[in-house]
Amino acid sequence: MQGLGKQALLPGGSAQVTPSLELQTYLPWVFITADSRDSRHEERAANACGQRCRFNFSSVLAYQAGEELHPQTRPEHVRPAGLGDRGFAIKRLLAVSESVCARLAFPPPWQALDDDKHNGGRTLQHHWTWHRYFTTPARLITTEELDPSKVDIPSFRIAWPVDDDADSATKLRAGYTAATQRTAHGKLFRWDAQKNFYQWPLDQDGFPKFDEYPAACTGDAVVQSLGPSQLVLNTAQRVVETLGVAGPHASHYTLHVRRSDTIDDCDTSVPAVVRYMQCAEGRWYQNSTDQLLLFTDETSQTYLQELMRALSKAPRWGGGVVHADPLVAEQLSAGDRDDNFLVYAVASALMKDATHHYTIDRCDERALCEADDPGGLASMTRMRDELQASRMQGAHQLEQQQQQPQQSAPAR
Repeated sequence: MQGLGKQALLPGGSAQVTPSLELQTYLPWVFITADSRDSRHEERAANACGQRCRFNFSSVLAYQAGEELHPQTRPEHVRPAGLGDRGFAIKRLLAVSESVCARLAFPPPWQALDDDKHNGGRTLQHHWTWHRYFTTPARLITTEELDPSKVDIPSFRIAWPVDDDADSATKLRAGYTAATQRTAHGKLFRWDAQKNFYQWPLDQDGFPKFDEYPAACTGDAVVQSLGPSQLVLNTAQRVVETLGVAGPHASHYTLHVRRSDTIDDCDTSVPAVVRYMQCAEGRWYQNSTDQLLLFTDETSQTYLQELMRALSKAPRWGGGVVHADPLVAEQLSAGDRDDNFLVYAVASALMKDATHHYTIDRCDERALCEADDPGGLASMTRMRDELQASRMQGAHQLEQQQQQPQQSAPAR
């Protein structure tokens, strides 16, 4: 496979690339930013996707990378979070790195995942990578792999500006501009970006339009969705086989109740969960042999027993209510069972493939019952339609009342 152009080694083992005609044909991709609104956007992006960097990602976007390659404790500048949160950040940052033909170096799971909140304080093993949880592209590496003695890292660095007068968005735009300029001239770089992902001015002027650009890459998307890893898929398959709900015609229903970090904001008490399910499931009182799989980060046996007992009273779940988290753990090896992020990844795969999925994930005091619409759009649409129907009915009744005296009035 051909690279970007002719290469010449630089001090430190990195390379400078002389632009080739091939490179020049797809450079317009690099400069497609959020303020590009012309009609040629999709056509240019689609053409660019066919050649996207010729799969040469020698430059590096290093996100929250410290100077210490193998720290024993989590660096202070790394913000840990849950698996879904970090997966979202990786996907968005991959779009940025790919737009400048660069690999993404992201902190490893043991640094980036919040084991205090989501893993009972158990530290993840340092050798685990993101491939454990997701299907990841080769251009995603960890910050611990930024070792010049092991891999080629460009010697030219786009460092984080020290100008305290400039805000973070300005500094990030400046870094991205420098990266696009070096890519345009066929030169490699390492761009160090320390700022928290949620403070990046993505989808704004000076950055790629994430939601538009990948969508234009028909059949050859810039960023493939970080789907479940093979380990996750294999474990999920063993779970459904154990439950007897495997096969093309089998069905399973899932309920996810998140409590650990939302318990103060969202009412997930047993009565609240039952009310939610009665509203979300229209066939609550109909007899069936369907089974409900319960996933939750709650560990209180008292709460779990009360919730399962309350849900089991519904004729709808004649096949029983099963606490599925332990079933997932049973299908994992002994060394993997202490990794609740892996358990959650398997649970997510099962919930995604469910015949119907109910969730109380985040809410403001009370969970809405539109389980298929976490954003509340279904609720808003329903309320709008009901209001419109009520107004039309009221207008019709008023019209009838106005016509009635005229119809009953005696002829003169």
